[in-house]
Amino acid sequence: MTTSKKILIALIVIVVAATVYSLITNSSPDTNPTDQVSSMQEKCAIEITSLILEDKDNQYETPEEITRAMFDHYFSFYKQIPECPTDALEDYSLTDVGEITIIPELPKAFTAEITFDLKPLSMEEAMWKSPEATVDGDWIRGKKGILSIRTTVATSSSATTTHFLSI
Repeated sequence: MTTSKKILIALIVIVVAATVYSLITNSSPDTNPTDQVSSMQEKCAIEITSLILEDKDNQYETPEEITRAMFDHYFSFYKQIPECPTDALEDYSLTDVGEITIIPELPKAFTAEITFDLKPLSMEEAMWKSPEATVDGDWIRGKKGILSIRTTVATSSSATTTHFLSI
């Protein structure tokens, strides 16, 4: 995939994530603004469409640190759903953060190529298998993905940094 195609895809995804975030933060008080989970009719038909990670202490400074934090934030959700054997994970590991591409048209936005391993709760029912990955015992190794991340800094006195991950 060319860099211009990556940038275009990232721009589209970031706009969608920002729109979803603004809709969620302006909705009812029961809404949790940190994660956007799009659920279908069935209990386990779950699709995470975007994530928001508030970095109140500004502990993530580099794009690689932000990528690692967002990866962990994303996959931690799947460890909390043991009742959904197709989606549930027992463990996960980010093995490599590859090329990071800064998107010049959007300040503080970038894409990051990642390689990771997953340990599904049930290998027989796991949705995580893919052609580029290898099944190694209880693990699926060598999965690849691209994360699109945009960072904003709040204008309040707390200066919380917010990282948006679009899937």
